[in-house]
Amino acid sequence: MSNPDLEAVIQLLGEVNSKLSQTPKGNRVFTDLQDGKLTIDQAVQKLVEVAREEGLMDEFLATSQALTALVPDVMTPKGLQDSGRPVMMETSTGIPQLNPLLEASIAERVFLDGDAPELRQGPLPDGGYPAVPVITTSRDPVAIGLMLERASNEVQALLLDAKEDHEILCTRLLERAKEAAEHEGRDVTTALKHTKKKLPPAPIGVKSYEAASVPALRNVPPPPPEVLAVMSPSVRRVAIFKTLATTQGRVSAVPVIEQALREELSQNGIPVNPGKPQAPAEGVRSFQTAWAVVVFGPEDLSDLFNPIQNAIDFFSGALQAYALSLKAGGGHPSLPAGAPIHPEGGWAVSVIPYNEGIKTRRFGWVARIGPLLEVP
Repeated sequence: MSNPDLEAVIQLLGEVNSKLSQTPKGNRVFTDLQDGKLTIDQAVQKLVEVAREEGLMDEFLATSQALTALVPDVMTPKGLQDSGRPVMMETSTGIPQLNPLLEASIAERVFLDGDAPELRQGPLPDGGYPAVPVITTSRDPVAIGLMLERASNEVQALLLDAKEDHEILCTRLLERAKEAAEHEGRDVTTALKHTKKKLPPAPIGVKSYEAASVPALRNVPPPPPEVLAVMSPSVRRVAIFKTLATTQGRVSAVPVIEQALREELSQNGIPVNPGKPQAPAEGVRSFQTAWAVVVFGPEDLSDLFNPIQNAIDFFSGALQAYALSLKAGGGHPSLPAGAPIHPEGGWAVSVIPYNEGIKTRRFGWVARIGPLLEVP
């Protein structure tokens, strides 16, 4: 980051701290932080609450967006490389380590998702829980949130079973080694040490949910309508937040949004085929747009808010407007002047999760429309 950028960041942060410290509750948080009564994480959480109570959230969100523009995105190794920062570094003693900024970004994702299996090599850490996307056709974010929880619980049970099976197997192998050593008159301690070196490794995953791999979508039954009908507003908000704010929730909603866009565009005279569209490039009639909202927690949401339907409505209007904006000129050989031009094989649409806004708590999806990509 250049010196002018660094000075701008410091100035923005100073303005934020100044406004918070001018409120009685905010000043108390800063005092408790200096006295060691609060950790930094606890202080940040309390300061966000103060900002909400004092009506400062809109101003602070604007500041957050300004900071995002100044600070390069380091949510991924590519983001670090693009900003000229190393992915791997060394400690003062020469021990290799991940860039602390990348570590912090991964920790933030795990905080929201519960786990990031494709980014780890070992077992699920203590306190974590499986982050499992689900197969669904529902547009109801509450239903999807409950399905995500059920899928996570099912995989957690499988992981516990695999762990218990491993422990039982290891115990049996050690018992047999001990019995064999005693029967043959060999030293039992030496035999056990030798056997321990050959024990099978502890499981780090189960089928479809393994370390160093992107988790597969899991098929779980949707919640019954009578369950959804009696849910309290607070529980509904938690379920909606899980669908919107977790990676597995956004992944689960992608096929739902894609199918809805195909149906709505086709009904409005825009032929859409299954498959992926060509990427925007020179000479390619493709268009891409994003829908996202800033959400810090379930309490920021209405229990009736439907991010999936909101995204569908926004994308439908934007993609339709683009497709219909391509008009034929007066000299077009087969269409009258002003008629929409569609690709010969029809349009294709695709949706992907918007995963780059975790650090700013900005969640949503990205949609693209373009000519059908022909796969050789």
